[in-house]
Amino acid sequence: ALANFNDNALRNHALSEAAAFVYALQFNPNKKVTNANVNDLLTQIGGASAFANMNFYNATEVNLQAAKDALATYYGLEAVKDNL
Repeated sequence: ALANFNDNALRNHALSEAAAFVYALQFNPNKKVTNANVNDLLTQIGGASAFANMNFYNATEVNLQAAKDALATYYGLEAVKDNL
């Protein structure tokens, strides 16, 4: 989403996939994130933790970078986060 931030179609496509991926993390029995972390990430990505209230048109590069940084930290991927 960051690479195509100015293209609404590409950005929103990437963000919808990101939101679904992050949402699914809470159901992993071996998860490294709490449900509160998941809600925070969803809010950074879509402006709300509930899908019905998300609006990808209001996403900001700052919030997306923060979500990326948080995910990298949770999973120990800081060194490679910009390659993923």
